[in-house]
Amino acid sequence: SSEPFFFSSQRATFLSVFVLMCIIPVIHVIALSLSERQAVLSGQVTLWPKGWDINAYRSVFNDASMQRSMIFSIILTIAYTVMTMVCSILIAYSLSHSYLPGKRFLMVVILIPQSFHWEKSIAADAQYNTTLKDFHREILTRCTMCKPEEVHDLFTQLQQEYLNRGGQAVIDERTAAWDEAHPAQ
Repeated sequence: SSEPFFFSSQRATFLSVFVLMCIIPVIHVIALSLSERQAVLSGQVTLWPKGWDINAYRSVFNDASMQRSMIFSIILTIAYTVMTMVCSILIAYSLSHSYLPGKRFLMVVILIPQSFHWEKSIAADAQYNTTLKDFHREILTRCTMCKPEEVHDLFTQLQQEYLNRGGQAVIDERTAAWDEAHPAQ
């Protein structure tokens, strides 16, 4: 049986509005990045650039640290995409064939993370959440922008600072909650 027309048109309208809600902000940001500075600051830019200017792109692409960051991001994206695809294909293949040994074990390994939930709230999460999220962004920025030979030492230093800013309290409280929910037998 076919659906009445209004269901199709309602669905099309909803999807169109949803797509526009996703695309319009991206178009606006692109227009801002291609507009003259004065037009941006005075709020004249909407969905089309005013007074085309690509100096922002020139400064980004001419900055050695930004080039290094972009290359690193591209390499990381490609590597993780390839690893994810290989793992997904291997898992999908093994789960689609019932005769393969270890299928049940693999299914359990995949489903275990979905079974974790905290019935007990973690107070340290609430207390340090904003601080740790902000510092996490700072860690990513500083490690991305530093020289490659400095990454290890900088990350080690920042990791300790993260723990001192409340990360260790979160870890300790989550460990205690885990131990309480799953007592050793």
